[in-house]
Amino acid sequence: VIACDMVIKAVGQAPRSQFATDAGLTLEGDRIRSDKPHVFVGGDCMSGGAEIVNAAAEGKQAAREIDDFLKANS
Repeated sequence: VIACDMVIKAVGQAPRSQFATDAGLTLEGDRIRSDKPHVFVGGDCMSGGAEIVNAAAEGKQAAREIDDFLKANS
């Protein structure tokens, strides 16, 4: 058990349809979308895995948004 104020879950490389549905996220084929505040989606599950360069860039963008959110709310 680890005491914490926040949990950040990385679900892996493939879309987790049941997780996404349970979390109230939008599924568009094999892609996950989020209109929910403080839910960040990036990489293959957002782009469909079209190109590794895009997945890496989207992952970096999600990381920046998470960092900004954490800084603003700490």
